[in-house]
Amino acid sequence: MNAVVFSFTKAGTALGGRAAAFLQQNGWQVRQATLAKFAIPPAVSFDPSLREETGRAFQSARLLLFVGAAAIAVRSIAPFIRKKDQDPAVIVIDEKGQFVIPILSGHIGRANEWARQVAEAIGGQAVITTATDVNALFAVDEWAAKAGLRLSSLTEAKAFAAGLLERGRAGLYSEFPIEGPLPPGLVMTTDCETGLIVTTKENLSLFQTSVMVRPAILHVGIGCRRGTSSSAIENAVSSALKEANLSKEAVADVSSLDVKRDET
Repeated sequence: MNAVVFSFTKAGTALGGRAAAFLQQNGWQVRQATLAKFAIPPAVSFDPSLREETGRAFQSARLLLFVGAAAIAVRSIAPFIRKKDQDPAVIVIDEKGQFVIPILSGHIGRANEWARQVAEAIGGQAVITTATDVNALFAVDEWAAKAGLRLSSLTEAKAFAAGLLERGRAGLYSEFPIEGPLPPGLVMTTDCETGLIVTTKENLSLFQTSVMVRPAILHVGIGCRRGTSSSAIENAVSSALKEANLSKEAVADVSSLDVKRDET
């Protein structure tokens, strides 16, 4: 995983070095970028500017960590913010290392989780502001991201979170065995207005408001005559999934025999 650590002062660059070292110890590939006058290796100067450095980081990194004022981070990332499920995690640390604040992609991008880890490493305090965390309730988008599950939609996830916050509980239905204690607020029942469904199915109506999460465990095998068009294959697969009420979101891969490797 790639991370970029940004800093703007001598003290901030020193603290950024500590944060970068922690991340590297935990398997990250880290680039530490700062103003030219503070660029003592391994830190390097912004290339060629903070804006371009930030733009590249949004394309290639999982985590952007700014050591400095939150306003600098906000202005730096603003032109590059895309969608909740595409943006990297962005965290701000004040240059004394007192507060570690996730400001973008707290759940899906795992900024909240990494903020807690960095805060512990540098002796600071993670400041988490997402509603489910503040109320000690289950965050479905964060959980799905960590578990490698695919959300049916961010809109449904938001509606699920709103229902959970409003009522303090939500139902859970799973086609698969559940191990260990349930997360805060989840109850193994379909007798709730709001619910979470773990399934490979495309359609399954059990709650008034629901979000589906799907494990990618289906494997599609293709056999065809030479020269069959990709659209014909896609239509055949879509029809088979529809007939079996299975979701494309649950498909892990599409494969064929090696003799088909040169087929479009």
